[in-house]
Amino acid sequence: MSSGGTQGHHVEISIAELWHVGVRVAAAVNNAVQRIRLRGVTNVWRDDTMQGIVNIASFAFFAGAFGQQCFYGRFPLHMPQWLVCGVLFLPWLAVYVISFCNAAPFGPRPYRLILIGAMCWYGALVCGAEIGQHVWRVPSDGHIPLGAARCLMYFGCLSFIPFVLAIRSIRRFEKARSANKAVRAGSEPSPGAAS
Repeated sequence: MSSGGTQGHHVEISIAELWHVGVRVAAAVNNAVQRIRLRGVTNVWRDDTMQGIVNIASFAFFAGAFGQQCFYGRFPLHMPQWLVCGVLFLPWLAVYVISFCNAAPFGPRPYRLILIGAMCWYGALVCGAEIGQHVWRVPSDGHIPLGAARCLMYFGCLSFIPFVLAIRSIRRFEKARSANKAVRAGSEPSPGAAS
């Protein structure tokens, strides 16, 4: 006998599926960057070495998200597990997508702000995991010890080092670009001045 109500469905997303979605999004962004490059837009920060370093460092966020999952998966949050995983993997996915291409998919300022936002988001998640563990004192589930989960989580914080270096590099580029614009604006005659 079935009741008139609907039952909730439990949706599980595997890491492989999440990975494939990230790769497809990054490929789409790379195609968009290539189209922009063909149009001749050259006012984009480009440092291939730094892009590669940021991309590789983003995988520390990926490993750290697994450590965070060990904490957040045990907390009584009353939220679907896929939603918790999505929130935890968001910093990695954001950084991975913007650093997958040879050149940034947009200007230097949004790129820098996304890096800063991902670092802040990840830091807030780490603090939330530690605060939640302090408040609820949930024991380890037996699969992964809390010490190992904590090591993974703090390993993700190591990616802050190359991210800060990239942010500094972008900031230097922005300052140089604004100085060049100021020099060009100062050397050109003003529209109202006639000689």
